[in-house]
Amino acid sequence: MILLIGDIYETDSPEYRKLTQDTFIDLFKKEMIYEDSRVNNWDTKLQTTVADSEIEYKEISSIFNNVKWKVKETGEEIIIGTTRPELICTCGMVIFNPEDKRYSHLDGKTAITPMFGKEVPIREHPFAQIEKGTGLVMMCSAGDLTDIQFFREMGLKPKIAINKEGRMNEKASFLKGLKVKEAREKIIEELKKINLIDKQEKIFHRTPISERSGAEIEFIEMPEFYLKQIDFVEKLKPIINKINFYPKESKKILERWMDSVAIDWPISRRRFYATPIPLWRSDEYLVIPEKGSYHQPWKEPVPKKADVYLNGKLMGKISNFKNKKWIGETRVFDTWFDSSLSELNVIKF
Repeated sequence: MILLIGDIYETDSPEYRKLTQDTFIDLFKKEMIYEDSRVNNWDTKLQTTVADSEIEYKEISSIFNNVKWKVKETGEEIIIGTTRPELICTCGMVIFNPEDKRYSHLDGKTAITPMFGKEVPIREHPFAQIEKGTGLVMMCSAGDLTDIQFFREMGLKPKIAINKEGRMNEKASFLKGLKVKEAREKIIEELKKINLIDKQEKIFHRTPISERSGAEIEFIEMPEFYLKQIDFVEKLKPIINKINFYPKESKKILERWMDSVAIDWPISRRRFYATPIPLWRSDEYLVIPEKGSYHQPWKEPVPKKADVYLNGKLMGKISNFKNKKWIGETRVFDTWFDSSLSELNVIKF
């Protein structure tokens, strides 16, 4: 095929989608793509994972609640401020800043969560800000990006209390079934009944919003496919010094983006319309087809020529697994996975 001056290409054409799928196959076989269940940005309206670049931040009116907790060993009362009391049930640790002498005597002790009675350790950590709130912070599973990073760094297992519909699940006890905002109102009401709210303050809270739907982002655990990024950021930085940028200031855009990369890129989405992910599965086994054809796994049988993988490792040809029942993948690619290949689509002609 020859691309002539004035010709166009469409990123949702079968020809372009084939290129996207071929690229996925290449990267998967090079062990640069993997599937994992981890906490990610979730759009409760569109019912899909979204990338960091698909999020906007808005200042939204909220209530800062100072909640009374107990220290197990001493029985003393401590006050922890939060805008999200509905997530107390997911708390994994209470922290204070290492420079905050008010709480140094609490290091190594245990806090008891109000309403739920769960015991969590109290530790010093620089994430806590001395001047913010009372200086004590409850680190909850997926309240925000800081929580996610903290749980990963500390090796804590997240306890996700919000389901994909944006409602509290069984881990939230008496809040189960309530929408997030309803649960917030309910637990504040219950805390007030037993005199566990010290004070409340109206504030504006910087809140992540899905740019496509306008819904507030929640953070839940879902299995998705990831393209490795973190492993390559430092290797790529010297390369950009060899590139001529026009205008020169554009280089800073790329540098800022590279400095912002904190996780590998989740490239799978749970939408209806986009390029299908070309694979079939049976239990833990995945079938990856050969390159060269456009696949729609959700409505096509498994290809006769394909490789079978288990946990990212090649196990053999599809012909060696005749007794398996294969189910086509229904997830699709993030649209930016398509768009990022536009240059490759042009130069391949």
